[in-house]
Amino acid sequence: IILYDNDNDNNNNYSQYTCDDIFELTEPNSANRCSFAKTCNSNQGLFAAFVFCNTWNLNLTTWCSILCPFLTIWLVLLFRMLGSTAEDFFSPSLEMFSMKMGLPPRFAGVTLLALGNGAADVSATVSAIALNPQEGYQMSLGALTGAGMFVGTVVAGIVIVIADGVKCRGALVRDLVMFILTLVVVWSFFDKGEIGKSAIWTFFALYLSFVIVVLIADIYHRAVVLPRIRKEESVRSAGLGGGMGAIQEGNDELDAGGVANGNVGVGVGVGGSEVELATASTSSSGQDAFHTPLNSRLEENFTDEQSSPLRPGGAAALPVGGKTKGKMRRGLDKFMVAMSNYGPDEGRTNANQSTYNGWGSELEVTSNDQDHYLKLRGKTGALRNKPSTEEEVVEEEQGMPGFGPAASYRALMEGVDTMCTNEGSSASGLGTPWGVATVTARDEVREHFDEYLNEIWENDENSALDKFFLMVELPFTTLRKLSIPIPCDDYYCRGLVALSLTLSPVWFGVYCLIERHVNLFFLGGFPYIEIITCAGAIVGFFFVKFAPLEDHDLALKVSVPIAFLGFIIAATWIDTIADQLVKLLTFVGVIFRIPGSIMGLTILAWGNSMGDLSANMTMAKK
Repeated sequence: IILYDNDNDNNNNYSQYTCDDIFELTEPNSANRCSFAKTCNSNQGLFAAFVFCNTWNLNLTTWCSILCPFLTIWLVLLFRMLGSTAEDFFSPSLEMFSMKMGLPPRFAGVTLLALGNGAADVSATVSAIALNPQEGYQMSLGALTGAGMFVGTVVAGIVIVIADGVKCRGALVRDLVMFILTLVVVWSFFDKGEIGKSAIWTFFALYLSFVIVVLIADIYHRAVVLPRIRKEESVRSAGLGGGMGAIQEGNDELDAGGVANGNVGVGVGVGGSEVELATASTSSSGQDAFHTPLNSRLEENFTDEQSSPLRPGGAAALPVGGKTKGKMRRGLDKFMVAMSNYGPDEGRTNANQSTYNGWGSELEVTSNDQDHYLKLRGKTGALRNKPSTEEEVVEEEQGMPGFGPAASYRALMEGVDTMCTNEGSSASGLGTPWGVATVTARDEVREHFDEYLNEIWENDENSALDKFFLMVELPFTTLRKLSIPIPCDDYYCRGLVALSLTLSPVWFGVYCLIERHVNLFFLGGFPYIEIITCAGAIVGFFFVKFAPLEDHDLALKVSVPIAFLGFIIAATWIDTIADQLVKLLTFVGVIFRIPGSIMGLTILAWGNSMGDLSANMTMAKK
């Protein structure tokens, strides 16, 4: 062990050393230890470095005893803020983008929504490496490994127990196989002891291939499986063919060549065109309904010219070799149905309710609700702890007519008659004086925070400990609400959006100053933040004047840019919180001589997984 003193160190600068070595390289109660704590890890130093400096003549043990309860509360609070920022401020924008673009629910889940769910883990991982370039990867890998193990064992086990069993369907097997394959590939690269560009591109390729598989399964589900369900429903409702025998015969026709004379059309558009699942009547002359670009590709890829499952009369006589093609088609159909998470009994009432009590055992799945996008967040989202009142449910049903992917495009397709509001919505300021609109917006903000406080104290599901931490977190919640604009459904508050448009540049300047050490308030003699803040205040003032009230829709061309700004600002909050969390965990690890890999594998992994556990438990109970 080499001990350094004031004479042989480099001006008491220990930036080239990792903070984990402070006890090995310095003497107790020495000035070197104080300098080491302030300059280790590339001059970033340790959290609460003053405890190593005999401040107020108190040694390290005394300081740790005094700070222990406060640091424990701060650690729990950081974990809560990291999860709540990702859940309540980062993910709503991604969920809105998914719904407005009409993305299939499962495809959205593995892309945009997965980004929101993994934002905390990504930020903590990056912060651990940035804080300690030499050995920070150990905490990062420990956190990722521990989180994967915790979610795959503890969270999955609790969810299965709460749900009283889960059917092992094709999509679950598909996802597990892909997960195992990914682990094998990652292990093979780590076993070599070096991660290069080839490994990185391989990881990206694995994820991209999984996304493509999910997308293909969703497209097949919408283009083939849903029409088949509608065919069976039409047969059941009409009472044709002697009940289930006719249904089975209809299935055989579908397997052989498509929907027989069913005139079932499915139009699927992603990224700007309407997503619509519609059943055309048998009397309509709707040949054009079957010729959307996506359906044309499906006809070319999955069927031949005379037996397309998307073309009326698809059960025409098979050409030469049709029997072989029919077998191949039936095999492909069975495989694709399995990969799209649905079994042969989809669309029918579960026949074995007496022996199975798992997810969906009491539901009769039909083609109308099979592909419905599940809203997770917000006042009416599935993850809301407090049940919605009947008035809220009625208001939600009146405010959002219809459901399914087609309803997601309502704001886009209806058009706008003003800059901020959809057609049919009444803006607050078109006939209202500026002063009245400002006072109304102020009252909306006050009412918003009153409702938030009432939610804390009046929600019976909040324990005394939850209420304590929610109140301790309240100042940070207020700052986040005032700096992150959220124009999404169930989060929209006109006055709060206007305030956040004004104050978000201020927070961004603070973030750059404390995290990136760049002073945008006065960079190169130019006040960037001040000018942007003034511009934001003007935009916010006009927003108060012309934006709709909370019970009306905000125009898509206005809500999307605001949501994107909120997405960026929320990401800076997550990065800041994750950085403070990693610094605190590094400090705790140094004090108790716990290696960074163990801290990542346990505390950091458990803390980052608490949000997954809570959300999945809520969904399982519902």
